[in-house]
Amino acid sequence: MSANTSSAKNLSVFRESFDGNLQDSLRSAVRAYYEACVQAGYKRTREISAASIERAKTLPTDRIKQIVVDLKLATGWLSQSWIAGGDRVLFEKRHLQKALDHYGLSIDPRMVESLDDETVVEIYTSDMIQIFRNLNLLDVTGYSIMDLSVFEWWVLWERSQFVAQQMHKLAESVLVNETPFVPFTLEGHVLKESFNAGMTEPFVPRNTFVHLQHLGFLRPNRPDAPRAFICTSKAKVLAEGFQETEKIAFL
Repeated sequence: MSANTSSAKNLSVFRESFDGNLQDSLRSAVRAYYEACVQAGYKRTREISAASIERAKTLPTDRIKQIVVDLKLATGWLSQSWIAGGDRVLFEKRHLQKALDHYGLSIDPRMVESLDDETVVEIYTSDMIQIFRNLNLLDVTGYSIMDLSVFEWWVLWERSQFVAQQMHKLAESVLVNETPFVPFTLEGHVLKESFNAGMTEPFVPRNTFVHLQHLGFLRPNRPDAPRAFICTSKAKVLAEGFQETEKIAFL
């Protein structure tokens, strides 16, 4: 997983005046997204980490502005999708559809039908930039919202080289052949949080057992839509804390 980024067009359309401290704008956007997550019932969500604050200080101005724009977009999708006392699956499907509508992408109905209240949903562009993640991911990660926004996914997680290679091959095949819906045939595997984010409260890394479910090409509906694919999975936390997570090694 990586920082949630989107096209340059989004930046021009949603650009605001970043007068004052740019880092304050970022913190404010993270806070708003965090509050929207909590309102939607995802109370294990973490807001920031010491490492993410330091990382943000090193990022180019345009990158920070883009992250702010993307977080505001994501906050809007959450706010528009959430209904008090509503069904969690319906909420996540509405949340996903908001993102698809924004990017001009269509999804195979079988993919939507396969979603339940534990499904982790991610959308990546053809250059492996994550442009959407649903909130179920936040239930199984020790990383904060700001970690997920400013760090690349390969900094935060590691999995076995074999699994990574097989996932890349299948994703590439789905993009080339524009396959709308295909089940993963890989066995479940361990995903390890490998970066010490240094939380404002002590960081507790997690190892999760991930069962990949489906992969699918998202059909573009307009000329400026990105080439992208969707990936769904389920994850269960296996271990928490440095001592427990370090017991697992990859071949």
